[in-house]
Amino acid sequence: MILAASACGHLPRTYYDNGVTDEAYIEAARAHPDAQAFLDQFPSAEIVVDRSARLAVDFLETRRAAGTANENWEGIRLRVFIDPETNEPEEAIIQCDSKMIEGDLRRVMAAYVKTGLCP
Repeated sequence: MILAASACGHLPRTYYDNGVTDEAYIEAARAHPDAQAFLDQFPSAEIVVDRSARLAVDFLETRRAAGTANENWEGIRLRVFIDPETNEPEEAIIQCDSKMIEGDLRRVMAAYVKTGLCP
């Protein structure tokens, strides 16, 4: 028996394709205290589920979108990691422009709201 693989059938790998909807992950992440604080500060934040590496829900407030290879995204993002076994939120971090920040996230949010800059 000969098996042939089609080169046309290659798709990018999606992790955590376990039947849980993005909406369910978003609702779980919204329950995290840092997510609640972020949404209090940025009620119109964009919310995106990232299943590409470590399962996470991102809450984004964009100041300037990346337009070209020379332009970087600017803004503040809260990333809430989700445990794929329990579907519950775990830890959270903030990305402010290109800087990753762990700990005292609410102070970072408040400073960003006040100044529009990363601390």
